[in-house]
Amino acid sequence: MMNETSLEKQDCVELFQMFIDDLPMQLQEIEEATNQNNYQELQAIAHRLKGASGSLRLKKVTSVMLELENAAKATNFSLSKSILKRIVEMVKTEDDEDFNS
Repeated sequence: MMNETSLEKQDCVELFQMFIDDLPMQLQEIEEATNQNNYQELQAIAHRLKGASGSLRLKKVTSVMLELENAAKATNFSLSKSILKRIVEMVKTEDDEDFNS
């Protein structure tokens, strides 16, 4: 990310840490919106996280958030639930590949 922006290493680390720190709350909001079939809220949260993860160059996270945003647009409940499970699993395993590729 530093090569693609004018940010210093410490700034990149701080932004990444803020994203990670905020992620549990965002995942809870995603789960609540999914359980309530609130696709408008789900789409907004996924869009926001897609942008944030894209800015951090977290390609796999960005891709999954795009899938979730599209599922919400299509009001596809089962697909949204499935994607939510994948997201939770990515976070639980804290697989560097998921966050860096």
